[in-house]
Amino acid sequence: MAQRMLIAMVMVGCAAQAGAATAGEYVVQPGDTLTGIAVAQLGDVNRWGEIAQANGLRKPYAIRAGQRLRFPLHGFPQE
Repeated sequence: MAQRMLIAMVMVGCAAQAGAATAGEYVVQPGDTLTGIAVAQLGDVNRWGEIAQANGLRKPYAIRAGQRLRFPLHGFPQE
């Protein structure tokens, strides 16, 4: 039970860093790119494709400010 609470608190903390998002989401800000979001949220520039796939994005992988992107629960970096 304590482990579940800790996981929930970590996820809420990650969402708070992203602005007005819920756990497992990120709200795109002006100037954001998938690669930048991958570094900031997942800790690895090469994981941008996972974000695109999780959100059904297709070439040219355009994102817009205000768009909510979902992340798989296993996607957040581990501490």
